[in-house]
Amino acid sequence: MILRPSVNIRATPADFGYHAEEKTLLLEDGREVSIWHCKSAVEPRKGIMVVVPGNDANKGRYTSGLPLFADFGWDMILMDYPGFGASTGEKSLDGLVESTFAVTDYAMAESDVVVGYGISLGTAVLLRVAAERDFDAVMFESTLNLWEEGSLFVEHFAGDLFLIEAINLVAMASFSEDWDAKRWAAQVTEPKLFIHSAGDNVTPFTGAWDVYEASPAPKHMFVTEGEHALQVFLDPVLYRETVNGWLDGVLNRDPILNEKFMEILQIEIEQALDELGWLENDDALLDALNAIVLPGR
Repeated sequence: MILRPSVNIRATPADFGYHAEEKTLLLEDGREVSIWHCKSAVEPRKGIMVVVPGNDANKGRYTSGLPLFADFGWDMILMDYPGFGASTGEKSLDGLVESTFAVTDYAMAESDVVVGYGISLGTAVLLRVAAERDFDAVMFESTLNLWEEGSLFVEHFAGDLFLIEAINLVAMASFSEDWDAKRWAAQVTEPKLFIHSAGDNVTPFTGAWDVYEASPAPKHMFVTEGEHALQVFLDPVLYRETVNGWLDGVLNRDPILNEKFMEILQIEIEQALDELGWLENDDALLDALNAIVLPGR
């Protein structure tokens, strides 16, 4: 019911004018994970973005995202889970996590800067992997918590409290702890961007907000429009500029170098912390904030 793979590749990076290396990564049991490592033509390159896909189709579906990020200096890795596209083996929930660990390790061996970008079911996979791997930033489009997805859906459309509790018990018994999104979110310390529509008809917004609340800072929420994972199609320019702007911000790309602005910002930070009573109690906190806001000073 959940996994719906396809071997039909509808589009390739070449269709969008991008060069891609097709590679095969081996899992411990011999299964082969097929990836496209798409190279950005923009210099200097910013790093590698690992796209962790949803529950259906294959890596060909995600080629449409290349102009959003490859044109901003990001190499992108598009992958097939086992049993999807050109990857071997049978489809399985365990296979999603295992293959994403393998692809993440490959990306981290290739670049010092690696960003994870999960979509729909891929958000739950990315949360699990990011709890054990140090990404530079992670992004979650239409976040799903499989342990609570059924009850969230019923609550959103029916509001039956008895049925909600029953579905949660069934889900927890049916899916391993790999799919407890809130548990893993609490362990993801890198900068996080949650992208979610208030009108999402597949993964209700309340579920994404619960995962957001369970996550430690730094974290941000980009509230979008439309139904499930549609914002990129409704307004691709807004989506591209917002997400790339966030990435540049958390990775300290193109910093603000206006000295007067930085001096005023420093004063505002100190006054705000002083009003909270933090300055006299925690100098280390101020030092940490200075290091973030005023790099090199």
